[in-house]
Amino acid sequence: MLNPLSLLKPYEPYVWAAAAVAILFGSLALVHHIEQIGAQQEIAKVEAARAAEHIKVVQETADLQAKADKAAEERDAKQNQLDAYMATHPVGAVFVCSHTNSSKPAGVPASTKADPGIAVPSAGSAVVPPVLAGGTGVNIGPALDTLVRAAGAVAGLYQQSQSTVK
Repeated sequence: MLNPLSLLKPYEPYVWAAAAVAILFGSLALVHHIEQIGAQQEIAKVEAARAAEHIKVVQETADLQAKADKAAEERDAKQNQLDAYMATHPVGAVFVCSHTNSSKPAGVPASTKADPGIAVPSAGSAVVPPVLAGGTGVNIGPALDTLVRAAGAVAGLYQQSQSTVK
């Protein structure tokens, strides 16, 4: 009987070469597949870390927004309280004047140094205009009212910024 392998005897070097090439390509395919799995695992880790960081950022943003909203509500409540107080306690008429019979005009003195070498900021001296006979002087009540409201608004904004930063 004829051995089927004996028919391949003349082609034996080619068979071994083909087997080696097949093993080489199989090994390369296996290495490529393993690298793809590793890359997919790295991508999954990065995406998981990115999702966790996004959740953390969203939570911190929500916390900061809540603090800012609370501070804004407190500022609005204090401003409403100041407005209510100002409505029930108007500044009224305030007159700045000096007596015309005075030999020395009334004025606001310039500030002096508190301690040697330490200058205190000053706008300088200011002379208050005299009131003419029969006049009433300058009413600064509305200006004081506006100043008080503006100071309250600035104080509220400052307090809001301080409570938001903490």
